[in-house]
Order: sequence, then C-alpha cells, then structure tokens
Amino acid sequence: MKNQISKALSKAIILAIVVSSLSSCMKDDEVFSCDPEINAWVKNNLTEVRDMTRADWLAISDVRLQKASYAAFTPAQKQSLWIGKIEEVLSLDWTEKEKQHIFSVLELIKYDYDIFSEYHSSKTIDKIDMFSYLWYEYSKEKLGWDRSLIYSLVETPLKMNANKEIDEPITTIRLKTSREAVDLQGECSCRLNNNSSLCETGEICDNPKLGCDKKKCGFLNVSNCTGVCRKGP
Repeated sequence: MKNQISKALSKAIILAIVVSSLSSCMKDDEVFSCDPEINAWVKNNLTEVRDMTRADWLAISDVRLQKASYAAFTPAQKQSLWIGKIEEVLSLDWTEKEKQHIFSVLELIKYDYDIFSEYHSSKTIDKIDMFSYLWYEYSKEKLGWDRSLIYSLVETPLKMNANKEIDEPITTIRLKTSREAVDLQGECSCRLNNNSSLCETGEICDNPKLGCDKKKCGFLNVSNCTGVCRKGP
C-alpha cells in the first residue's frame, strides 16, 4: 500500500514539474524552446544565431536546434530565409500555373515585411489569414497538391530537393556548446478555434494534454500555434 502511494505521489510530482516548466516557458518572452538545454544553447549563442545566413541555418544538424534558432531570428533574418527558400523552389520543375502560384508567395514575403514581426496587428493577422486561406484552397482545388507538398513548400524553410521533398539536415554547426537530443513534450502544430488547413484531412486541432512548445508554425511559420493535430472523433 505504501509503495502504491509513493508511486502515485512521485507521478504527481513529476507531472506538476512538467506543467510548471511549460507554464513558465510560455510566460517568458526570452524563451526560444521549452526544452531547457536547447533554450540554453540558443541563449549562449544568441549573437552568432542572429548573424546566421540561410546556409548557416540549413547546416544545423539537429532539427530542434534549427527551430529554436529560427525562433530567435530577427524579422529581417526570417524574411531572408524564406526568400531564399521560395527562390530555390522556383528553380524546380513546375507548370506555368504552379510557378505563378508559388511566385505570389515570394511577392508577399518581399513586400510585406511586417508579417515576420513578433507581434501582429489585427489588420496584419487578417491579411495573413485571408492570403493563406485562398492560397491553400487554390493549391488543393485547382492544382491538386496534397498536404505533404503544401507543407514542404510554405510551412518549413528547409530546402526542397529535385523530387520536391524536404532535405534533412546533413551537417552539424558547433558554436559555444553542444548537446545530445532530448525528448520534448510536443510542439504546437495548429491554431485552436481556427478553421485552418494546418492539420491533415480527418484531423482536428485539439488542446495539448501537457502543453506544447508554442512557437510559430503554419503558413511561412508566422501563426501563433496553440494546439496539436489529432484524429477527429
């Protein structure tokens, strides 16, 4: 009986620590990842991170370090990163209609710098929501693109290869510290109470059970994602 109580108490304490850690992460403006080791790596190397080019960022071997570094980027860095991504994409084999559709994203990135700001006005949010909704609908209905291709095009800055698939990071960048991969509680992947296209068909945007890393995601990684995609009822 004592062992059972002790185990239950231990689980409760661990759960409380996890929830507390995530809660404090969400309140701290200078947190780039809810994983303390990843967050420390970015903070210790913040000057170098904010001097990274697209090539430097792509050279980071750990995807989680990439995401945390991206979270620390300045708006100008994010804009440059995405301009490079879309220009690379346009060099691949597309139909004329597909090229024009992709080019419209490049124009948005070049001439609407404010979309990469940390905080958006209601006008900017409406502009992003309208553009992305129409862009997603045309992609699916007129061009026949599936969810995987759409994600590869406009939801990750990672490089696309000639097969129009995402290339995984292949080299490692070492700054002041290094770390081993660790397990995260989960990353937010969609927006609660928003009829977006961020989840797969048949999935819903649901509240995370233990919270999640509330970073930017979705179209050009400019949305504040607050939920996780799960299979619908």
